This record gives sequence, C-alpha cells and structure tokens, in this order.
Amino acid sequence: MDNSHKFRRFRFMMIILFLYSLISFGILQLGFVYLKDFLILIAMMKVASGMALVISIFSLLSIIAINFSIRLAKMELEKEKKGVKQTV
Repeated sequence: MDNSHKFRRFRFMMIILFLYSLISFGILQLGFVYLKDFLILIAMMKVASGMALVISIFSLLSIIAINFSIRLAKMELEKEKKGVKQTV
C-alpha cells in the first residue's frame, strides 16, 4: 500500500508540473506580442518556450507511465490476496 501512495504522490506532482509548463508556455507565447522590438529577448523566450513544451510532453508521458504502474501494482496486490485466500 505504501508503494501505491508514493506512485499517486508522484503522479500528482507530475500533473502540477504539466499544468505549470503549459501555463508558462502560454505566457511566453503571449510575451512575443509585446516584445517585438527586443530581438535578444525574443530569441531567449523562444528557447524557453521550446523547453516548456518539451517539459510538458515529458511530464504527460510520465503521468501515463505512472498510471500504468499503479494499475500493475493493483493487479499484483489482487493476485497476492487471491493466493493468500486459497492457501487459507
């Protein structure tokens, strides 16, 4: 049960990271409109925008992987419970 709690906590942190990266991506895209004159800032913001997009993709993939591992852990627990009931 402790493992499942750790997985759920990690999934919650990845969801927060995913939302944070999407919000920062949106803010950076909005900033391009207001900083047309400063080319160096736009170049840095494009790099940061790309990084935010990559972070959101990786966090989404980790959320999917964590959901899969939680499902596997639940299946293993059910198998163990069935095995204990059959031996008793």
